[in-house]
Amino acid sequence: MVTMTRRGLLRASLLLAGGALAQGCSGRRGEVPDVTIGGPEDALAWALGELGGRYGEEFEQEPGTGVTPYEPDSRHLEYELCARPAADPKKPFGCTVATHADTRRLSYPLMDDYTQYRFKPQLEEPFLEAARGTDGLAGYSARLSEPYMGERDWRPSELEAYLHNGYTRPGLAVTLMLPRDGSASSWAGAVRSFLGAVWGLGRRMDVYAGMEGFVPYEWGNLFTLDVSQTVPSGRGPKPPSLDYIEQEVRDSQIDLGSDRLERWDGAGDPGDPGYTRLPQITWLPGHPVMD
Repeated sequence: MVTMTRRGLLRASLLLAGGALAQGCSGRRGEVPDVTIGGPEDALAWALGELGGRYGEEFEQEPGTGVTPYEPDSRHLEYELCARPAADPKKPFGCTVATHADTRRLSYPLMDDYTQYRFKPQLEEPFLEAARGTDGLAGYSARLSEPYMGERDWRPSELEAYLHNGYTRPGLAVTLMLPRDGSASSWAGAVRSFLGAVWGLGRRMDVYAGMEGFVPYEWGNLFTLDVSQTVPSGRGPKPPSLDYIEQEVRDSQIDLGSDRLERWDGAGDPGDPGYTRLPQITWLPGHPVMD
């Protein structure tokens, strides 16, 4: 899926925050704790404790995930991990522990995107409802993507401020899975029907359509919303026409025998749902076709 990685978003947000601080603005809140991180285990232990203090509940590492060290440049060593609240394990999210490479002392407060759950229901449900009401789909997914990665909490009433936070670009990542026994015209009709239902919602959105049984984000996509239309300011008053979408589908020319196509049963990747490569697909009865 063509989205910015959480690492890239974090680096961009830290650079922006640093510039804001240099100008005397409060780009970030809070002091950097005087803590030394010796390695991944230290990073995990400190992050879980910090999350508990920040949100007032207990957290644990998300099963199936690890602590990944990486060096964005020669001066920094950072650790990326995935956590979840112990009392509500269906809410995995990401954290980053940033340190100075030479001293291993923290360079920024803990960055996390747990606050995505303040807004997921109100952002995702209209898109999910539209998908459920679209005839001709084999399955679908609609999820908040690129959630805010930082150190502040958000109130549910701050939705618009959250979406325009100045650091990350929260929006919707939508996947429409189409039946293998369909035609270009039927596939295009399903895509156009969905777009018509969500076009006026005024949300940033990335929309991918692919054939059931195959990953739709690289070689296997039948339709991808034009990048100029993923943000509300780039959209016309109406979604792309049925004829345009059908031509895009025909031009895709998917070769089901190609070794470029990756088979997929719609199972989602473990970890932070805002940045996973493969989302969990909700299949309709009789799908997917995996023979």
